[in-house]
Amino acid sequence: MKRILFLADGSSSHTIKWVSAIHGRDVEIFLFSLRDISPALKELGIGSFSADTLVKSNASAFDKSTYLKVLPQLKKTIKSFQPDLIHVHYATSYGLLAYLSRFRPYVVSVWGSDLLVFPNRSYLHKTILTMILKRSKSVFSSSALMMEKLKGFGVAGKSKLIPFGIDLTHFRPHSKPELSEGIRFVIVKSLEHTYGIDIAVLAFVNLLNQHPSLKCTLTVVGGGAEETNYKKLAGKYLDRGISFLGRKQPGEIPEILNQNHVFINISRSESFGVSVLEAEACGLAVIVSNKGGLPETMEPNKTGIMIEELTATRCERAMKYYIDHPEMIQKMGNEGRAFVENHFDFKLNVQQQLAAYREILG
Repeated sequence: MKRILFLADGSSSHTIKWVSAIHGRDVEIFLFSLRDISPALKELGIGSFSADTLVKSNASAFDKSTYLKVLPQLKKTIKSFQPDLIHVHYATSYGLLAYLSRFRPYVVSVWGSDLLVFPNRSYLHKTILTMILKRSKSVFSSSALMMEKLKGFGVAGKSKLIPFGIDLTHFRPHSKPELSEGIRFVIVKSLEHTYGIDIAVLAFVNLLNQHPSLKCTLTVVGGGAEETNYKKLAGKYLDRGISFLGRKQPGEIPEILNQNHVFINISRSESFGVSVLEAEACGLAVIVSNKGGLPETMEPNKTGIMIEELTATRCERAMKYYIDHPEMIQKMGNEGRAFVENHFDFKLNVQQQLAAYREILG
């Protein structure tokens, strides 16, 4: 049995998903996290260490004191666990720890902002990321967009595309409210500026102002820095057409999705778009922006509508299309489910990851 040390955020749903899928498949995992470990991971019975008490709650991923405090503990973990491989999830913070530990081999999974944002901050940031990636044995990317970006770091030859797919038994279509009772739109995303939720809320407000007799609703799931501002944008429609449900546990999301008809993700920037795939797997039609890796998660005019111009007017027009053509919601929802089944089945992605481990470790 091979031993793999995961350097990853123990509170992240992405980490939970990968560790849960790989644990026990002729692989022993130990998780080293800068944050607290999720109860879901603790229940798996894997070895783990949280450096949460060593890291300042407001410390940045580039805070030197973080590494001075955490690196000795990481080296102790490596010595006691004796891994065959370190798998870094997030190239900058955890990647830098792997690099500084001097343990080899390590592999890196890029997540998004670590590759698309971090190196743009300064020449030093780009140099550090380049150093981390070049020293790695292999680099894994979940999107074609990031695969293209990796070419600029001289690691194209050792980069592999392994999509972050969907558990199709967990995310699957259930019975939904009758369309005749009103179209239900839903957003599941952190309430941050980059995700364009303000544009969607404004579009929906404009829609209701122009068509006050409409019975449609917009539900926003998630928490974040912009929550108060977005509620202000909802104005008189707050809790009277537009609802904010706050943060929800990952296990609650499939049921929420199945209570709605159309999913919206019109991010200003997005490395991929797992939330879109989750919605399609549940049989929802979608509205997405043509930004970043989002186009990889749908088929325009087949599984949903892609808006080229990121404005409230364009988003409102897409919403109105579904209201005027409700028969397209089920048709596109069925196509979306088939699209995810054919291209983003997480079981296949796990097999790809295990094969990559075998290729490296023999």
